[in-house]
Amino acid sequence: MSEDRRKAWADPKDHKIWRLIGKGLILLSVCVGLIHTYLWFRYLDTRPAYPDPSQGRVYVMNNHGIYRYLTKKKTISLR
Repeated sequence: MSEDRRKAWADPKDHKIWRLIGKGLILLSVCVGLIHTYLWFRYLDTRPAYPDPSQGRVYVMNNHGIYRYLTKKKTISLR
């Protein structure tokens, strides 16, 4: 009975299916990473680089040397 199971997994069709699933997961992870990076830099680009006390944007966020100013509410929500 165990030999039948081994033969089932050795079927070339199964190898193709698992290879396709693996490539699909790799593609999905690359796409998620690229979208995350795009959204993060888009977020940074839409925040002011200088403090604006009239809007409450006085809390600095340092992202690897890129300084942006946020409100207290946004600062707390990013933690």
